[in-house]
Amino acid sequence: MKHQIALVGGQTLPIFLGVKEFNPDVLHLIVTSESGDKLYYLLEALKDCKVKQHFCGAYDVAGVGEICKQIIAGCAPEDEISFNLTGGTKLMLIAAQTVLIEKGLKGFYLNIGNMLTEIPSYSQRELKYQTSTSDFFTLSGHAISSFRILKDYSEEDLAVAKAIQHYSGESNEYSLLTAHYRDHIKSMKKPCREVLSNGMFWDWSEGKLVVTSKDGIIRKFISPMVKELFFYGGWWELLVATSVSDWDATQEILMQVILPFKADSKQPKNEIDVLVNRNNKLIFIECKSGIVLQTDINKIKSIRDTFGGNASKSILVSQYQPKATLMEKCKELGIGVFYLIGEDGKTVKTFDKLIVDLRKLDVQLAI
Repeated sequence: MKHQIALVGGQTLPIFLGVKEFNPDVLHLIVTSESGDKLYYLLEALKDCKVKQHFCGAYDVAGVGEICKQIIAGCAPEDEISFNLTGGTKLMLIAAQTVLIEKGLKGFYLNIGNMLTEIPSYSQRELKYQTSTSDFFTLSGHAISSFRILKDYSEEDLAVAKAIQHYSGESNEYSLLTAHYRDHIKSMKKPCREVLSNGMFWDWSEGKLVVTSKDGIIRKFISPMVKELFFYGGWWELLVATSVSDWDATQEILMQVILPFKADSKQPKNEIDVLVNRNNKLIFIECKSGIVLQTDINKIKSIRDTFGGNASKSILVSQYQPKATLMEKCKELGIGVFYLIGEDGKTVKTFDKLIVDLRKLDVQLAI
């Protein structure tokens, strides 16, 4: 029988990964009174594994060592025993590692870069197990009510997204149209014609939007998702997600992730524009095609802190460079920033540079 002894600290992901990587028959958790709700969520995520809890003081070296010895004494001579030393306080780790060495046992430590260090040999290898996005949210006590993936979009949708990007950069026409839509959405019917005060108008039917400017130029946008893409900024999210997909073929990319309230699962609490799950880490991407506001920065921080934890990072991907004050705020909060068009309107990047920035962000992430 395989036994795994794990130290529980502020982060439960290393405990979860240790179980999934080695599949013990019995998991012995050495926990403190400070573990709280995180322990409950961990047990929910590991409900298929037999778990025994052993309580101790966070700084009681002798107590932690004695618990480890008692666990070992309760195992059969032929049983396999290993230690997950990743969690807990430093004193808990010292106590457990001392017992490990005394008893001639083995253990491991999960560290940055999705690497596992074996103890006492200190050899390293990559983790084999990849955490699903749903498991990440279970560990934080949350759930996903709905999401989309890139396969939900067609080549037609992507072509329209690129056409909208081009249109939005030509003049302020796109901004006028979307502002009018937000102001009149409750009174609009479909199919319909909406006329703006400057002589512009659009004809909208299911899957088709025809815009006529005041000088008579006509633009057509045809896609099953044209409403979402044109009026709700979906075009920018689709372009960002498509660009990110070139980074790593093994990663999981979710779009328009809806996170409900715990008290009412039918009510949306937050939405994540693009979520990347790679190498047992999460990257939250906030997409802004227009002006970036202070409220956007606050939202980014809140989502990362609430749903991500240490194994996550956030990045703002905007079409235009945010104000200097907001750039400073993002730096203080550890939020990455990528933009295509600089403040001077002349500095223009490509989405290839986004992958470079994401790689830099990725190496900063720790399990």
